[in-house]
Amino acid sequence: MPITGGVAFGDSKSRDLDGALRFTDKEMLAHILAVKAGQYDHLIPDGTEL
Repeated sequence: MPITGGVAFGDSKSRDLDGALRFTDKEMLAHILAVKAGQYDHLIPDGTEL
């Protein structure tokens, strides 16, 4: 299902389902900035190579 602006993450194996997570441009930017700031570092085990 197309959206106007923003980003949608869906299930690539079941494209007929409308269960996509939809994010506006502002929400996506906030998420990217949080990742860059280390907000989710605690979710990655020590020693993990990315």
